[in-house]
Amino acid sequence: MPTDHEEYHNAKALFEQFRTRQHIDELVRLYTLETPFYNALQQNVDSFAIELYSYLSSLEGRAFKGGQTHRGLTMSDESIKAYRWAAKDKGRMIEIKTMTSTTIEESVAIKFAEDKKVQGDNKHCVLCILEFPDVCYTAIDLNIGEPITKYTYEKEILLLPGTLFEVRAVTNGPKDDWYTIRLENVPVPHKILMKALHELKTA
Repeated sequence: MPTDHEEYHNAKALFEQFRTRQHIDELVRLYTLETPFYNALQQNVDSFAIELYSYLSSLEGRAFKGGQTHRGLTMSDESIKAYRWAAKDKGRMIEIKTMTSTTIEESVAIKFAEDKKVQGDNKHCVLCILEFPDVCYTAIDLNIGEPITKYTYEKEILLLPGTLFEVRAVTNGPKDDWYTIRLENVPVPHKILMKALHELKTA
């Protein structure tokens, strides 16, 4: 991150707080800032995800308790076709591979998709509706208690890599030339996550 970036001093302070206090909240706050650090992590997320999983017990109180979140994005016809294929078989699951931001507010997700749309790029706006039938320990509510995000109005639920879903349906809407993809979370018990993390650390 260049030293003349408007968030440089804030980001540096958050990193130093994490390094000295080992509080994972500071690292999550650093991730949510609009900086080159965020973009770099999106390209190479593995080390950051492992760090978050290492502190997953500290984030347990922020686990999303169940309900519905939304994500707005753009997709090609080929990607939408792949989701249609997955929706035909209940046994097919998809795994989140990156840090993925979702929101409780549908309107926020819709605006994000509209902002991502580039005229003439042959992609469609898509609203993903993510259903969580139970508590999900890899879906982190950034607004429980003291928010750990600068952008509290976004009502963000951050999904960690490895979060699993089944594709329930792909339909048209909510607007012209839009698609809606409905996903349902496949819960993984907390003790299994902790066991997997222990095995990863000792491997």
